[in-house]
Amino acid sequence: MGAYFGYSMACGDLNNDGYDDLLVSAPWYSRMTDAKSSIISVGRVYVYNGDPNTVVSNAKKPTIIDAPAATTSAFGLGLAHIGDINKDSYQDFAIGAPYENDNKGAVYIYHGSINGIKTTPAQVIQPTEFSNNLGNNLKTFGWSISGNKDMDDNAYPDMAIGSYESDRVVYLRALPIVDLNIEIVIPETPVDLDEENMVLDNTGFPGTTMTICFTPTQPVSTYTAYVIKYQVFLDYKKSYAPRAFFLESISSEKEFQKSGEKTINIASSSRQCTPTYNVYLNAMMFDLKTYIEVNMTANIQESSTFAKRAVLKQEQVARAKGKIVIKSTCLSESGICNCDIKLNQPTVKYYPEGYSSIVLDNVNLVIVKYEVENLGPDNAHIPTLKLLLPPKVYFIRRTPVDEQSEADVSQIMCTEIEEDGKNYVECFLNDPLLVGESTKFGISLDTKDLTDTSPITLTTAVSIGSPSEEDASNLANNQQS
Repeated sequence: MGAYFGYSMACGDLNNDGYDDLLVSAPWYSRMTDAKSSIISVGRVYVYNGDPNTVVSNAKKPTIIDAPAATTSAFGLGLAHIGDINKDSYQDFAIGAPYENDNKGAVYIYHGSINGIKTTPAQVIQPTEFSNNLGNNLKTFGWSISGNKDMDDNAYPDMAIGSYESDRVVYLRALPIVDLNIEIVIPETPVDLDEENMVLDNTGFPGTTMTICFTPTQPVSTYTAYVIKYQVFLDYKKSYAPRAFFLESISSEKEFQKSGEKTINIASSSRQCTPTYNVYLNAMMFDLKTYIEVNMTANIQESSTFAKRAVLKQEQVARAKGKIVIKSTCLSESGICNCDIKLNQPTVKYYPEGYSSIVLDNVNLVIVKYEVENLGPDNAHIPTLKLLLPPKVYFIRRTPVDEQSEADVSQIMCTEIEEDGKNYVECFLNDPLLVGESTKFGISLDTKDLTDTSPITLTTAVSIGSPSEEDASNLANNQQS
């Protein structure tokens, strides 16, 4: 059976450029299972960008949205433009997968953006989540979808979703979205670990303070007071041994997270803050350099009254970050080491020797020579080099170059990593890289699997970590291709 390309179609302006974009489903698109034991009809959806000169601008290379579940799901059987449900000026879409979860079904919500459709679903609606046992009696939920109609007059478009085998249609009302600017407010003054500036029960600790502040950006409904339930996490990147903690009394247990709630009046544009929390630091810690980073989660407390329910915009929560700076040897009083790290133009040697470029079936090894220098004025901490590997090019090892011995590069550690479906070589350089100093080394790459004579590009960038920072005006010399 074919993929049924074109079974469902929908259009809407995904990137707010004034031209409608087109989504086309192929619900019976099939592929092998991960175990390669059988073929399953997972489904997929193709996204074509609208264009002023042609019907679509990317007809040969559309954006592809594959079924999130690796099971028979008929992803794309139901497909609909559902309007701008999160009020970000970009149109959104719903895609049904009626045979997912043993034919119970599911519906996936995808948001538009300035770059077009976001290929990761923003929400997954499954019938098992419905109350009153409604979901237990539904089958093939997501067979059909209709949206972009505000049925309850709350300024947000609602949806109707069909369950063919159950002879039912489920009406889902969209909740208002509360958009808050959220800040984790921590004084910028570095904490001196030798100074017991905070006292609890006559016991001194080094420490600082923290407040969570919420500023409404726009009113969203006639109901104006919402309770925000939040949770703050200290030193979340070092959860195995946090360096900061909350403490109620000298005899209580240290806590590395704090929960609370704050009622926010969204009709007001004023900044509304929680009480101030004291944050204490361990005077003895294994890491005296990197920032103690703070993040949080937050949601609106659910109400038993539907008219009082809303959803907190999670993008703002994710952006809410704070940092506690530890006093260091940096020149700046802020405790931040300002520096300018530079990646010089790399050079390449081809092996066997005698070649000046990659020759298929002959050159199977290249060594890329890198040199990184710190132009100052402060030391560069956690200097890191990252090389994007082209397809069919593989990392072998970190290697000495020129007159170097293995001992000269022994402090440089390189590993191959994967991020967002791409392969990189990540190298941690001499830490710290002192002012006026440079470090050089080579990366050996295996090229024997290359079959295309087209030129390959090696894109490399360097970065630094806390307590070092680099001014935006100095970033141009951080990358080479």
